[in-house]
Amino acid sequence: MLYPESTWARFEHEFPIPEKYRKYYEYKNWHIEPKSSDLSQFEQDHPFAFMLMPEDMQNALYLWTKGLAKRKTINSDYTSYGIKHLFTDLPGGFYITNGMMKGALLAAGFEIADYAELNWHANISGRSIKEQIKLAPHIS
Repeated sequence: MLYPESTWARFEHEFPIPEKYRKYYEYKNWHIEPKSSDLSQFEQDHPFAFMLMPEDMQNALYLWTKGLAKRKTINSDYTSYGIKHLFTDLPGGFYITNGMMKGALLAAGFEIADYAELNWHANISGRSIKEQIKLAPHIS
């Protein structure tokens, strides 16, 4: 059974992906099972994985990501994959996939440079990442 269509519709509404990148993120091509811990590497990179997280973990990741400041330009020093590792290594952090981080970045309202890239660059302030790392104990 695929994840409920209503959840996918909510994802598409809340985290719209520009039309030119839709071919990379069409739901029907992913076949993600709900709450599956055995996702393929390809499935783990889809931002919809954020919607599959348990609610408490999703909220913790969202709040941490929402605490990151936006800047006017894309920051090429950090990728979704790199930020995922920073989050995972925090005191109180936990394992997340690249896709979960991508979904969290979308949920937090960041602009993405190129949705077709495996590891996304966004308009994230590097200084705010360092500040969030210092505040890490609030995650747990």
